[in-house]
Amino acid sequence: GGKGGPPVTGSVNVPFNIDGAKQSERPTTLDEYRSKLEAAGCLPADKSKAVITHCGSGGRGGKACAVIAAMGYTNVHNGGSPDNIRAARP
Repeated sequence: GGKGGPPVTGSVNVPFNIDGAKQSERPTTLDEYRSKLEAAGCLPADKSKAVITHCGSGGRGGKACAVIAAMGYTNVHNGGSPDNIRAARP
């Protein structure tokens, strides 16, 4: 399933990177990622609902978390990797 384990069941994949380029080579802007999230239609209408981001190890998930919080969401958390999220679930 890749770095950090297979995707979390029920998660929506909205890659932070643009066209697969590494952030060090081609940083994604807040507006670019906001557009990707809006196109995916994956964020809840209620901005107080929990949103948990993740990636292979947490770096891009943290950046995604910051963008979503900047969009006015108040309950956004970076879960790190999919394996971290699975380990934290009851």
